[in-house]
Amino acid sequence: MVRGAFVGAISGSVGSATFAHGRNAAVIRQKVVPTRVSSQGTVTARRILGQTARAWGALTVAERTAWGVYAASNPIIDRLGQKRILSAQAAFCELNMNLAIAGRPGISDPPVVSAPAELYSLTMLASAAVPLVWVAALPDWRGGDLYGWVSAALISKTGRTRWQEKMKLMKVFDSGYGSVSLFFAPELVDRFGTIQEGQRIVVRFQAMDKTNGLMGAPQIIEGVVSA
Repeated sequence: MVRGAFVGAISGSVGSATFAHGRNAAVIRQKVVPTRVSSQGTVTARRILGQTARAWGALTVAERTAWGVYAASNPIIDRLGQKRILSAQAAFCELNMNLAIAGRPGISDPPVVSAPAELYSLTMLASAAVPLVWVAALPDWRGGDLYGWVSAALISKTGRTRWQEKMKLMKVFDSGYGSVSLFFAPELVDRFGTIQEGQRIVVRFQAMDKTNGLMGAPQIIEGVVSA
């Protein structure tokens, strides 16, 4: 939603709708009652967020200033398609969380190189029988300073949920992974339950620079689970 004279001023909840203000956009979303989720993925994410927050607190003034300059020079595009400039702390935490999730050491200084620029062609297979799920990204990204991030959304045959709202990280693949086909059926079952024929599956692949946490452009492939 783009701000207007009315929308820019409204906030709070009315009925089942909640009006919220992002950094550069006004958003309307369905009102929900917060619950404390304690899944393994959520617990891990909270732990990593706490680690990166403490790491930010340990930076020098000069290092924080450098992150502010970096953030101002590298705006992001949010899910609404609008350009946003992160705070210095948010930019630091974003890249260091990427590194922590991949099991890599954190960084104190902002990157001086660009994010991975390669665009990949994706192929995918999803079968409910075994189950078997894999995605392949070409040209082959392995063997260098990249990690392969695979996220996915599994949607029921009758569901109309937007896949962006269901997308979850499946697995981070090391550059030394033994196959160009990236297998992640156990992770998909763990996050979404039993895979069923006819379900819609959306897979997102991104290459990450393992030296600084920068992510390349997301590549998307969509399909239907076969028997």
